[in-house]
Amino acid sequence: MTAAPPLALDRTRPTIGVVVNPKARRHRRDPEATSRLRSAVGRQGLVREAHDLEELAQIADEFRQARLEVLAIGGGDGTNTTTLTVFARVYGDEPLPAVALLRGGTMNTVANGLGVPRLTPDALLRRLALAARDGETLPTHDNATIDVGGRLGFLFGTGIFRSFLDEYYAAGPDPTPITAASTFTRIASSIAVQGALAKRLMAPIDVQIEADGARWSAGPYLAVAAGTVDQVGLGFRPFHRAFDRADAFHLLALRCTALEALLQLPRIHRGEHLPASLVREGLVRDAVLTSRDASVRYMVDGDLLESSGPLRLRAGPSVRVVGQPPARGV
Repeated sequence: MTAAPPLALDRTRPTIGVVVNPKARRHRRDPEATSRLRSAVGRQGLVREAHDLEELAQIADEFRQARLEVLAIGGGDGTNTTTLTVFARVYGDEPLPAVALLRGGTMNTVANGLGVPRLTPDALLRRLALAARDGETLPTHDNATIDVGGRLGFLFGTGIFRSFLDEYYAAGPDPTPITAASTFTRIASSIAVQGALAKRLMAPIDVQIEADGARWSAGPYLAVAAGTVDQVGLGFRPFHRAFDRADAFHLLALRCTALEALLQLPRIHRGEHLPASLVREGLVRDAVLTSRDASVRYMVDGDLLESSGPLRLRAGPSVRVVGQPPARGV
C-alpha cells in the first residue's frame, strides 16, 4: 500500500459517481437501498444502477465526460472487479477516478483488506459526501490490481481457493459470513481425518508457472494464488507482501499437503511467512500458468472462471483508493 496525495474534491459541482449493482445481496433484500444512496450523496454526486455490462459501459462514459473524481462502488467483491474492468476499458489511457468501496455484496473481502469500516453503503457514502461538501481532503493510497486474462481484480486463486468457493456457493443462493465459517470448519475437519470432502476439494493442480521470465519448480501444487490485498476472508492473510509495491502482486504456490497447510493456518492468520519448504512466493509483475489439462479453474475476487489455455496474470493499473474520513454529525 503506497501513500498518495490527499484528494481535495471540487465543492462547486458533483464529483462522486456511484455505481450500484441492484443484484447485490443488500440491494436485493432492500429495494430502498438505491434511494438512500441518492439521499446520502445529495448534490455531491450521481447515482446510477448498472443492470448489465452494456449499461455499465454507458455509465462509465457518462462519468468520464462529467469528470467525476471519485468512483464509489455499491456492491461486493464481484461488483468491484466487474466495475473496474469495464471502467478501465472505457477510460482507456485516461486515469481512472479515485475508488471508494461501499460494500453491499455477498462478499466484501477486498473492502475488509483495505480497511473499509463495516458500515452500510449509505453510511459510508454519507461520510464521503459530507467531506466533499465541506472541502475536506480525503486520505488516499495507491493499490495494485491484478489483470487476470483481461479482468481486473485484487485476489486470484486456484486449487483450494477456487474449490472453497465452489463449496461455499453450493450452500445456497445467498450465502453469508456464517456460511463461510461453516464451510471452512467442515473442510478443516475433513482434512484432519483425511475425509472424502478434503480429498475432493484439495486435489493438487498440475500447472507450470513462469513468473517474470523465471520457471518455478514443477507442480503439482495444492494451490496457486495471488493478491494485492492481504486478506482472503475469515481474517486469513496469506498475502503478507501484498502492499509492498503498487506495481506488482504477491504470488504464492503451495507445494505442501492439505494437512501441512492446515497446520500452518495460525501463521497465515497472523500474516506471517510460511516455510520455504511449503511455499514458493514472490512479488511478481507477470506470470503465466499452464495446465497439463489445457484449462485452469480459478477465481477472481469471488467470481468463478475457467481458462481454455494458458492463463496470464499481469500487474494491472494502480488504483487510487479513497480512505474513509472519520465519522461525525451532519
